[in-house]
Amino acid sequence: MTEALSVLAGGGTPAQAAAVAGYAGQAAFGAAFREVFGTTPGQARAGRGLG
Repeated sequence: MTEALSVLAGGGTPAQAAAVAGYAGQAAFGAAFREVFGTTPGQARAGRGLG
């Protein structure tokens, strides 16, 4: 999941981050990401919600 966070932080899309994390779909990835990091992939990509 940290690899997916790196993709998002680098400007990658949630779909790209999902693929890196091994998820076939964005919905499952989004739910797992939110459970781990407490924010959505879109918010993490925008630099909000972490820290």
